[in-house]
Amino acid sequence: INCALTIQIREDDFYHKERKSLRLSVDDYANFSTACSNLKIPFGLALGPIENVDWILDSEIKPDFLKLLGITTNNLNSIDIINQKFMCQKYFSVGLSSQNFIANEIIPRMNENDMLIHTSLSHLPEDQNLIDINVLESYGKNVCFGQHSINHEVVFTAIGAGAKKIFTYIGDKRLQLPDLHHAIDLCEAENFFNQCLSCFSAMKINSSENKVSKIDFIG
Repeated sequence: INCALTIQIREDDFYHKERKSLRLSVDDYANFSTACSNLKIPFGLALGPIENVDWILDSEIKPDFLKLLGITTNNLNSIDIINQKFMCQKYFSVGLSSQNFIANEIIPRMNENDMLIHTSLSHLPEDQNLIDINVLESYGKNVCFGQHSINHEVVFTAIGAGAKKIFTYIGDKRLQLPDLHHAIDLCEAENFFNQCLSCFSAMKINSSENKVSKIDFIG
């Protein structure tokens, strides 16, 4: 299965009052990591600008990759700590970063296999700025797309614009999810996944010079 699971770990201030129930235990994260390993799918952590990451390294949580949230990517001290502590592949969300900051601060801190994530922190399709995917590719990095639009079809356009991977929120929308409005409902996840696969397939380069019709037309 060409997919992965990412679970957030946020800064302490995030888990206040009504968000207190969202805080997971070390065992919770470790169980997710083990389940993904058993299913043979990559497991990742989406990190906020947390001050201490040593407890992750000391635990049974074994992330295959890290996603740096936009507020983390804009915090150079956080990037430097994460780079020092973790050797796995990293995805840098740049939804809050200027082009100058990306070029001068983020790109030099990325390893060869790291990728950028273009995202817009808006639900509106007209705010997605998908043309920026091409701009980010000009820095010599593969670019992914982080889905925040309430119109999920925007993802298909992002794939056509060159996004190599998609990051999206999935959950049971009968619940009061933090990302409720732009999340993919659990009951729709498989269909959405298959639609994304079709779009990625359509972007593959056909090396054959011979064009053949595979449609049987009527009449």
